[in-house]
Amino acid sequence: LRTWRATSKIERKVIVLQSLSRESLLQSHASIFLDIIAEGLDDYTTDGRGDIGSLVRVEALKAARRSFNSIPWDRSGAESDGSNPWFKQLDCFGKIYGKVLRLAAEKLDRVRAEAQQTLAQVCRCKA
Repeated sequence: LRTWRATSKIERKVIVLQSLSRESLLQSHASIFLDIIAEGLDDYTTDGRGDIGSLVRVEALKAARRSFNSIPWDRSGAESDGSNPWFKQLDCFGKIYGKVLRLAAEKLDRVRAEAQQTLAQVCRCKA
């Protein structure tokens, strides 16, 4: 968390998000890192190389996918009233869910494809 807050370098942000995606931290403590993931999903930094923020967005999408796997699902209400199960912690995960939806229509192919895979993961979890 300190590294993320202390840096503005894209390469460091990518490394932080990659390490989150690879470690088991998101399985047990995803809600702690949702702000970092949300910031990464909104990174549109540009420089002489172009949209370098897309590197951060792609890694943030991978971290979002992993964090969605940790969501507790509310199946109790589904059984009694026939509705589909949904996130128990919608208020926490809702802030990144909307950003992932937006990125699923992204202009850049690699970002759009990663966002669509993340949405597919949410749909598989819910089913």
